[in-house]
Amino acid sequence: MFGGYAFHPWIDASIPQQPSDNYVFRDLLSADVGARGWGTKFDASRVPYACCELGSGVQVFYKNRPVVPPESVDSMLVVALGSGANLPGFYVYHGGTNPEGMAGGGAGGVAERFFFE
Repeated sequence: MFGGYAFHPWIDASIPQQPSDNYVFRDLLSADVGARGWGTKFDASRVPYACCELGSGVQVFYKNRPVVPPESVDSMLVVALGSGANLPGFYVYHGGTNPEGMAGGGAGGVAERFFFE
């Protein structure tokens, strides 16, 4: 599973950010991917190139509160697909239920279960 972010919010906002390498086309499916410095510990030519999180949501910190324009996310998807990704993913929510009576559980018409679970 691979992932990436458009911006690095953990860097202080006063420091100019370098462009993310998530906008660079690369061949992650080649057998020599480990030799290229991407740190994979598996034979990338034998498994799908899956993305678990393409930074459409970026956490905020007191020192940096980036706003991610939609075109930044679109571009990351195009680069991932062009680099061989066949399972792009955007982390939005991870299953589970909200117990009745607990904070956030069904209050105000919020679903307790979701159709994709």
